Amino acid sequence: MLQRLRIRRVAAALFASCALFGAKASAADAASPEVYGALPTISDAEISPNGETVAMLQYVGGRTLLVLYSLKDAGGQPLGIEIGDLKPRRLYWAGDDYVLVLVSVTRSEQLNTGRQAFEFYRWISYSLKSGKSTGLFSTDTGFVITSSGNLIHTLPESPDAALFARWIGRAQVGNRGPSRLSSSEPSAGYSLLRVNLKNGRGRVTNAGTPDSYDWAVDDSGEAIMLGEFDGREFRLSARQPNDARMKVVRRMELPTGSLSPYILYGRLAGAAPNSVEVAALKRRPGQTDVLVGLSLVDGEETRIIASDDARDVTGVWYNSDSARVEAAYFRSAPEKAVFFDNALGKKSRQLDKALPGALASVSSISTDKKTMIVRALYSDRPAELLIYDDNKKTLDFFSSIRPELADDVTDRRRFDYVAPDGLTIEGYLTTPAGRWGDRLPLVALPHGGPAGRDTLNYDWWAAFYAANGYAVYQPNFRGSSGYGEAFKRAGYGEWGRKMQDDITNGVEALIAKGAADPGRVCIVGASYGGYAALAGATLTPDIYKCAVSVNGVSNLPKMIGHAATSEGDYAADYWESRIGSRFRDEEDLIAVSPERIADRAGPPIMLIHGEDDTVVPFYQSENMAKALQSAGKEWELVRLKGEDHWLSSGETRTAMLRESLRFINAHIGE
Repeated sequence: MLQRLRIRRVAAALFASCALFGAKASAADAASPEVYGALPTISDAEISPNGETVAMLQYVGGRTLLVLYSLKDAGGQPLGIEIGDLKPRRLYWAGDDYVLVLVSVTRSEQLNTGRQAFEFYRWISYSLKSGKSTGLFSTDTGFVITSSGNLIHTLPESPDAALFARWIGRAQVGNRGPSRLSSSEPSAGYSLLRVNLKNGRGRVTNAGTPDSYDWAVDDSGEAIMLGEFDGREFRLSARQPNDARMKVVRRMELPTGSLSPYILYGRLAGAAPNSVEVAALKRRPGQTDVLVGLSLVDGEETRIIASDDARDVTGVWYNSDSARVEAAYFRSAPEKAVFFDNALGKKSRQLDKALPGALASVSSISTDKKTMIVRALYSDRPAELLIYDDNKKTLDFFSSIRPELADDVTDRRRFDYVAPDGLTIEGYLTTPAGRWGDRLPLVALPHGGPAGRDTLNYDWWAAFYAANGYAVYQPNFRGSSGYGEAFKRAGYGEWGRKMQDDITNGVEALIAKGAADPGRVCIVGASYGGYAALAGATLTPDIYKCAVSVNGVSNLPKMIGHAATSEGDYAADYWESRIGSRFRDEEDLIAVSPERIADRAGPPIMLIHGEDDTVVPFYQSENMAKALQSAGKEWELVRLKGEDHWLSSGETRTAMLRESLRFINAHIGE
């Protein structure tokens, strides 16, 4: 059993000597855009394989740092390495010496159709021993590609090397991510590459094809399974016994617009080294997604490893040190890992008991599984990081990921209702603390995707509006992920229709419960949520007093055309199967495209858009503004210069919160 939880600040040196952690906000500025819009102080934290060092991505005073903190020397000086203008996305350890940081940068490229902005991802390797950083695959010449590749195996037996799956050679723009390559190489594909972490140079160990999309490797990093998909035919290849070559062992024909039926991972934790089973996530039409075993002999399914009739398996915990699957994640509120190692599963349950009011999520673990980083997830405040020492049986507080919001004054709870057609729509309502049922002004905040979802976890955007006196409703409308394939498919072809009705009906249910003031409702959202905000203002204009669209879609045919131009026919097929054909269904799509029905807009509309958005082009908001202007409607356009689709900088997040709150206050505030 765990000992009584000790709240000991094991990172005290960070607070005292480097001031790397933020301070709590004062009462005067607690609800300010600057506080809520700031990037998390800690966006990622991973423990080294030997359990001695914590690597963190930290944002402090406008600077992004890779910070290394020694758990063996709690009073020592942490090491901070500035990342610069690059946008850090994730970090991983490759042995005890190297830290790998995934970064991105937005850049424009000239295509046949004109200049277009793309988000380019790259890996940086940092050596603790030498203190030097190296860009991986930086010697590539002859082509331009956005993908950085995926870390597959850290190759513990080769401490200066790691294995990646990455696009190489000449390729077409398609479902594997946009790429524009000028190389004349005859070969192309998603291939396995072994990279030298000292100099960044990589070499191909297993060449893919233009249809390759996934690899699985064994404990030593040797390829054992390959998935290929051209949008119609799926092929599975496996390494044959006593033969290094891969052989196609299974083929499947799929309908146009389908996704690949499997996502390959690797062998399960605890399985024998010669196991003939590879774990894979399976999409099941009409049912929930499950984790299955695939046979290396014939590619057929061996068994269902993890499943739930009501919840999707949404992913796995893949251990890149061993190329093994440690746990499966199920869609829940919040998401929880189910470990295949019984001892880890037991520890996870014990950690939950040690942190009442929180869900304990083991996010990083040492090789011997004795030292862990535990992320305590809450509904009413940001997550906290703790260090679990299995030898001492202690759990020590490390830091809140956002210390300035550690004493947030909001409540968050489930709010579900049954739609008129009988479908249960799960949602979440965030309010000022103790104000449930107070007939508050309401902000409807639908998520993006649309195949995304909200959970009960703390949400900084919703909390900001709640801290300023609003109730905030986040529905998981049909088409959201996590509830099974049937629920997701219920949203196909329903942009502006049943998906929008789910948001509308949820607002009406809250009004009926006395939790919202019917005369003071605004709708706000980003990406698909931005489309939903515009659709709310144009399709149901009598419900809302204002609408705010952040990086939102306004013209559906043009959005599908953009996908076809920038990502290829497969992307066009994908979106047309989910939204509709920009040719065959043009009239139906125009009928629910806010730009094309701007004359029907009722409430004032604010458009906020990043000028470097690579997902939803800036012109989607710019053209919407022009249409509203022509229709004589009330509107504002806020340009976020140099910002991407995800609002990656604290400055632009702050600007988005400040401007949207000003707009909301003007229309439904006190």
